[in-house]
Amino acid sequence: MKTIYLALSVLLSAISFAGCTTNDGPNHAIYGMWKVEHIYIDNEPDASYEGNLFIMFQNDVIRTVGLTSSYGMWQESGNYAQITVWFEIEGQKPDISAHFACNEPNICKVITLNNKSFIFEMTNPVSSAIYRYQMVKWN
Repeated sequence: MKTIYLALSVLLSAISFAGCTTNDGPNHAIYGMWKVEHIYIDNEPDASYEGNLFIMFQNDVIRTVGLTSSYGMWQESGNYAQITVWFEIEGQKPDISAHFACNEPNICKVITLNNKSFIFEMTNPVSSAIYRYQMVKWN
């Protein structure tokens, strides 16, 4: 009987986690938590990056967690060849280590996206600097 309860608990936990990750949207490799391993600014390593930034994608919500935590919205286009990120939610600003502009669309060109690796480039619409993020799936 204990085995049945344990199996049922594991099954329900897995179903709950899957529902939370996609918010009942389609399943895709982008959903979940990504750890930013490297940031490049204009093709040079960001010497100030301490390896403490995580970016999470759910349905149309993006969350950055680093020195602070913030929420925004994102949308894909071109079958995940590009994503656009906005941080326009009242009182929310992206973590400063994430380099996203606030109240501006951040256009991110997807270089690599699979179940283990996610690399994208974006030109910050305010500073015009080109950022490349190399991330690994964390969960």
